[in-house]
Amino acid sequence: MVTTRLSPSLAPRRATRPRHARAALALAAICLLAPALGNAAGPVPTAPTDTLSSATVQRVVQICASCHGEDGRSLRPEFPVLAGQRSNYIQRQLKALRSEERFEVHRSGDMQAVAGWLDDAAIRSLGDYFERQIPLSGRPSGASADVLAEGQRLFIKGQPERGVRACASCHGDAAEGAASFPRLAGQHAPYLLQQLQAFQARQRPHGILMEQETAPMSPAQLQAVAAWLQTR
Repeated sequence: MVTTRLSPSLAPRRATRPRHARAALALAAICLLAPALGNAAGPVPTAPTDTLSSATVQRVVQICASCHGEDGRSLRPEFPVLAGQRSNYIQRQLKALRSEERFEVHRSGDMQAVAGWLDDAAIRSLGDYFERQIPLSGRPSGASADVLAEGQRLFIKGQPERGVRACASCHGDAAEGAASFPRLAGQHAPYLLQQLQAFQARQRPHGILMEQETAPMSPAQLQAVAAWLQTR
């Protein structure tokens, strides 16, 4: 098994974020989200059709845009692209952040503060909204042709002799995701690499499957896959 040691900047923030800082983030989220969500902090709706009005969704999306870009098309590599992402995946991640099941790498504490003020209707509406948006097209990653070819090979075919399964078997041949498996095509390479490292280091406890998938991969292989996916 190859174990990648994350740098201090990738260590979980639960142990390092001061309590007063988290409280300040939560207060900021309340001030921003409460007017937009109205009754979101009240009883949690359970009906599948119970979603927010389009006007309210747009107001919440404006808050998301401060980090994730207009309509989820993030231009900053530390923030994931949400446009075109699978709704089921977005919903699952927001609920995991809300319940503090997901807390592993930088800035997830900020998202916990935000997700804590989203009820099921808001989460469902946001997931559906971002899935409908046009994703970013592939962009050069700065990696060499050899590295990109290796990333493509690993994604499409894997490396069976080392126990590396093809990423496409879950995420689709075009990396567009399927059902609860996320879209990876066009995602920022630095963000993808960080998440792959977090899975390998077991810092995303709800990602048991990905822990197994990344365990036999070398650091160079993780980088190659991430670089290639940004170009899709």
